[in-house]
Amino acid sequence: MNTSVLESYKTVVSEAWQTFKRNPLFILRVYIIVFVISAIFNFITEKMSMYNEHVLASSMIQVIVSIVGAYVNLLVSIGLTLILIHLVRKDRAEIKELFTHSKKILKTIAVMLLLLAGTLIGLVLAIVPGVIFYLTFHFAVYRIIEREISIKQAFKESRDMLTGKRWYLLGIYFLIGLTCLIFVGIWTGILFTLFTFSVNMVVLITVSILALCSMIVVIPYMHLVCVHVYDMFVQQKKTPVTNPQMVADSLPLAG
Repeated sequence: MNTSVLESYKTVVSEAWQTFKRNPLFILRVYIIVFVISAIFNFITEKMSMYNEHVLASSMIQVIVSIVGAYVNLLVSIGLTLILIHLVRKDRAEIKELFTHSKKILKTIAVMLLLLAGTLIGLVLAIVPGVIFYLTFHFAVYRIIEREISIKQAFKESRDMLTGKRWYLLGIYFLIGLTCLIFVGIWTGILFTLFTFSVNMVVLITVSILALCSMIVVIPYMHLVCVHVYDMFVQQKKTPVTNPQMVADSLPLAG
């Protein structure tokens, strides 16, 4: 990987936008379905908590609903990730994929918990080891979702993909996060200014709708950016190495 962090950032941002432009209606439909599913379970849980907090039977039902909600949310999250990977690679993607990967749930939970535990332990010990652990095994979740492999293999493949490139990945994610902060900051500043100066209500409502619409586009777009980052490392791993020393010397940052 002989490109700079900034060049890679520009590439994934541009490619993610091209992916979004090829499939805007399909992507928005998928995200609306995911949002509606999550909102339904959240609404049910909140209502049950509000009206039945002192009834044991109702509390048990609330726990069951919460567990089912968490299960369904994780199921569609796995499906959403796979759909985005298909779109990034210009493969066929279908909405039904949101609900057809239940066999991956237990492994995904295990990988997420192990990643979280290792990161937290490292952060408690000396901060930097936690960051290194997270960056080394960050793609394990993607690997276990995308492929039919063991948990151990998922962590190994993530390590192989990111060893020597951890800080490179961190640099890309830093620029992505900075972009999100700037975007949110701009809209927050605009809305705060309009509220402060008590502008015409029609103008305020119009700007608020524009901000909401932009978020509806930006959320899936930023997810696509992250998937493009993942796919960039996957494709690089597939590239045959003819001169390992030359590749090692060309890395912009070592981890």
